[in-house]
Amino acid sequence: MEESFDLDKLLKKIKKLEDRSYSRFKEQRNRIKDDKEFLWKKPLSEDVSKLLGNKRYRGHLDVISNAIRAIVNSYTSYPYKPRTDLPDLAEFYDKLNDDISESVENALKNAVSFGLGYIVVLPQERNGAVVPVPYSIDKVETVYYDPDSTDMNGADANQVLFIDYKSRAFIKHKYGEEVADKFKNGTTLSLTTSEPIQDEMCPVFTYFKKKDGIVKIYKIVADTLVEEPIELYLKQIPVIPVYGEPIEIDGNRIYRGIVSQCKVLQDMTDMTASQLMERLAKSPKGMWIAGRRQIGKNADLWDNSDMNTHQLLLYNDKAGNETLPPPIRVDARVEYDDLTGIMSSTVGMMQSVVGVDSIGLPDERNEITATEALLNAKSYNNNIRHFMSHLKYSFKALVELIAQYFNLNDIQIKIENGPQENLERQTARQELMALTQMLDDPTDRKRAILAVASTMNDNAFVAPFLQAISQEDPAITQLKQQATEMQQNYEQQIKQLQDQILLLKTQAIQADARNKDSLRKAEMDNQVKLAIEEMKQNGENSREAMKLAHDDLKDAQQTNLNVAEDSNV
Repeated sequence: MEESFDLDKLLKKIKKLEDRSYSRFKEQRNRIKDDKEFLWKKPLSEDVSKLLGNKRYRGHLDVISNAIRAIVNSYTSYPYKPRTDLPDLAEFYDKLNDDISESVENALKNAVSFGLGYIVVLPQERNGAVVPVPYSIDKVETVYYDPDSTDMNGADANQVLFIDYKSRAFIKHKYGEEVADKFKNGTTLSLTTSEPIQDEMCPVFTYFKKKDGIVKIYKIVADTLVEEPIELYLKQIPVIPVYGEPIEIDGNRIYRGIVSQCKVLQDMTDMTASQLMERLAKSPKGMWIAGRRQIGKNADLWDNSDMNTHQLLLYNDKAGNETLPPPIRVDARVEYDDLTGIMSSTVGMMQSVVGVDSIGLPDERNEITATEALLNAKSYNNNIRHFMSHLKYSFKALVELIAQYFNLNDIQIKIENGPQENLERQTARQELMALTQMLDDPTDRKRAILAVASTMNDNAFVAPFLQAISQEDPAITQLKQQATEMQQNYEQQIKQLQDQILLLKTQAIQADARNKDSLRKAEMDNQVKLAIEEMKQNGENSREAMKLAHDDLKDAQQTNLNVAEDSNV
């Protein structure tokens, strides 16, 4: 025990928290208490009871609970999942998955029903190791939450108190007879509870205090600290609220569920069921109108006419000389169409108020139209989205708390899946299916089918099909390979032809240059001969003339060579 620990000071803090929290959430507590009583104990309100009277039959058809299940099941079919790159956290989460799923589902059910649920994460010993185990608090009205908290996931709460009720025998066995006797003698922490304490039951107070990144947990029975305080290095108190629909009363924000919204519709259903049962109960067996002389000694047959195994009913057709007519049958029909019509309309109004069909969001029916899918998404967004959005905040806080228990801090956690993602898939699936009907090209239809199947890739039965149709047919793969080889051969042949054409062009240019050179040479030879002849006629030295002609011929040949080289280039 801490040396500086002051129990009296702690009790005063707890009492102060209780007073402030009770005052802040009084309307919330009273509403929850009334809603629970209406749903489970007294489904008919006092006004309806007065209308029915004291002797009338009271029928009860619980349509509110069915609506609650419809909303909760919309989540449990597609629950939130955390995604993180840390394999350790994923491993821890998988080990606690059953506890997490149960606690989250129960907290959501309380939030949907009464507007408020809580998830608590406390260390417990499992298989020789201490691990954080989440659980939900069913009696949410026994939680005294920090009245200054405003975060949707309770991250800013600095104090929380909640009360468990244990039997005196349990307290005696776990904490000793002295503690149990203190409670018996009336020495207990003076807290105002929303429910009276039953005989032989003891309140166990668990108080959370957060300061400087450390959460301290105290457990108190009567005026005794029965366990050593627990210190946890957590960023928030491990009591996470799950809120319902926010409303404002007298400037204070509180939260409500669908019970408070649907009480009138529940009354209408119950009154209809009551009248219908009365009509069925008052419906007589087959009735007959007859005089005494007509029945006479055959009264036993007529009294039990609906129980006889034969259809023959005897009557007296004569009384002296008087001929008597047969008894007259009166059809006793039960009129119920008006009542069943009212009941059907009431259930329809219930669905309109709640926001989902009584079977939940019809995400498993692939035959619904794209318009229905869009209406489902719109209904979700307009009516029950706040339940799932608030749960998402709380779920992320829960996963982060589990990570902190294992010293995995400052990590990025993304929350995936959930009803909203499923509705987006549903809408995309129905629109793609409608589009597929308008496609004629087989390739386009296959692409559309692949897109439809991809919206169901989380289904273990659809995944193999998606993988199979995503893989290409071996025959098509072989044809593609053959086409690729043919393309490569064509390209190689084209390259060879281009090289041959270039060679032929070069040879043609060279031949043309040789022809021109020969022509020039012949012309030069002829000119030289003419020049020599002319020089001879002029009496010039023949040797000198030959030299000059030779030099001219050499210059002409060099010129022709340069021309040929230029042509090759």
